Amino acid sequence: MISGVKIITFLFIFFAWSRIAIRVKKGEARIAELVSWSIIWLVTGVAAMYPGTTDKLAKLLGVGRGFDAAVFFAILIIFYSIYRIYFKLTQIEKDITKLTRELALREAEKEE
Repeated sequence: MISGVKIITFLFIFFAWSRIAIRVKKGEARIAELVSWSIIWLVTGVAAMYPGTTDKLAKLLGVGRGFDAAVFFAILIIFYSIYRIYFKLTQIEKDITKLTRELALREAEKEE
């Protein structure tokens, strides 16, 4: 029997996946992003539908419960995502600084 939590989980998965699919269709995201998110949401769906799969993973990793293993992997993914965002933000800041300097120099040359 499918519980209310599973239904809500699958509705959320469908909603989240559809958002990235729409972004890809509009050209705002790459296919690689769609594939990555599809894998994440597929794994989430399997874990929601068959909770025993996370228990098997937990035993393989030496963790007490399947939920603990799922949370562990979720935290790893979140930290990696934060690292990537930080790296990209730092690069964007450098690019903005470089462009600002170039524009300031061009404006100064025009005034001379």
